[in-house]
Amino acid sequence: MLKADLAETQYLTEKSLNYSIKDGLFWSIMAGFGDSYLPAFAVFLKATTQQMGMLTALPQFMAALIQLFSVRLSYLFKSPKRAVLVSIFMQASMWLFITGVTYLTRNVWILIFLVMLYQSFGTLPGPIWFAWMGNLVPEEKRGRYFGKRNRISGFFSFLSVIVAGIILDRVSKTNPFLAFGIIFTVAFTSRIISLYYLSRQHEPPVPRSRENNLRLIDFIRNIRRSNFGLFTLFLSLLNFTVFIASPLMSLYWLRYLHFTYLQYMAVVSSASIASFVTMTTWGRQSDHYGNKTVMEVAGYLIALLPLFWFMIRFMPVFLIFPLAVVIQILAGFAWAGFNLSSSNFIYDTTLPPKRMQMFSYFNLFKGIAVFAGGTLGGYLASFEPATAPILLLKPTGIMLVLLVSAASRLTIVTLFLPKILEVRDRIPPRPHFLYFVTVMPFKGLVYELVTGVNRTLVRRNRKAVS
Repeated sequence: MLKADLAETQYLTEKSLNYSIKDGLFWSIMAGFGDSYLPAFAVFLKATTQQMGMLTALPQFMAALIQLFSVRLSYLFKSPKRAVLVSIFMQASMWLFITGVTYLTRNVWILIFLVMLYQSFGTLPGPIWFAWMGNLVPEEKRGRYFGKRNRISGFFSFLSVIVAGIILDRVSKTNPFLAFGIIFTVAFTSRIISLYYLSRQHEPPVPRSRENNLRLIDFIRNIRRSNFGLFTLFLSLLNFTVFIASPLMSLYWLRYLHFTYLQYMAVVSSASIASFVTMTTWGRQSDHYGNKTVMEVAGYLIALLPLFWFMIRFMPVFLIFPLAVVIQILAGFAWAGFNLSSSNFIYDTTLPPKRMQMFSYFNLFKGIAVFAGGTLGGYLASFEPATAPILLLKPTGIMLVLLVSAASRLTIVTLFLPKILEVRDRIPPRPHFLYFVTVMPFKGLVYELVTGVNRTLVRRNRKAVS
């Protein structure tokens, strides 16, 4: 009987992990058609630099605050799975409101409010889903599994950004609002499909007790004394420095570098290409060398990105777009490794009974940092005079924002990463930094090509036999 129960559990787990990959696939289509073009939609509505900052900062801040209620939501529905499904349905529905209400009002602040609701419904079940997946994926396979899941999601995100960009470029020539309405409707449909696959996932029983709860005030008091606390501080401050510049990049590309919607699509999708090509390789490196090693390598690369965007504006016009694609490829490569390793590090440093609550506290700090960074970036960018020259030694506006973001990112990475401890045992000595930025990406590309060909041959052989 015990063997039968074990076999049943393994079967349900494997099916659930496959359903989760499909959920991630359709979530990525929603993100490609929807999230990727919300900044462009705001630019179309003539948003100011401050409004562009608020478009990212305010929704992230509200999403962070609302996650404090994730644990209560889980108890309210008496089932983590049910809580996730209800919240995701509400998130999907917001695409219809974003399209319809904004069409009637044409108001950027109303768009920001609706995006706040959209982000809140999407992130409210985040800690619940995070704990749910942590109970499904074996510890020794997390890097490879999430690497595979993220690679597939990244591939479909890339395709979605391209298709949405083509639709936007073609239809916007006659009716821009219709173009955005089409791609946002696709985003709604994709999220509903992902909701279906979420509903098919198995929910393993996890013992929960309110006695395990850690008060927020106690977490704050001990934040510098625990490894997870230091990691939370590091990620929060790094996100603060990242979002000083990140919300303004769409404005920078469309209004300052004068990219077309097709060029915008190419720049956005370049990051997705690099992400899904290298994600599985990052997963293997994370399992082998530890998550902290991957975070260090990717963290220093992320710190340099704003500096590259600063310098590109001084390049000859014919070089700006191809160089922008190269920078985005590097960004996709770096963020793929960083996001994968940092997510897995949370699993490594939290116990299952407290994982949901710890993740909600982590996201609270992160959301506050994103809000503060976006607000500061929008404030600094607003000081650029309409006729300001592009100065290398005395930058203003967005150019100043890029330099501030680069310097602060580098400072945070340098100060915090040495203090964070790798928690996995038997981690071999890591290779030199240059291995990860030169040899590993090409090995990953070759691996993906070879395994892709092998999978195709196996499928053909199976069909031939059958």
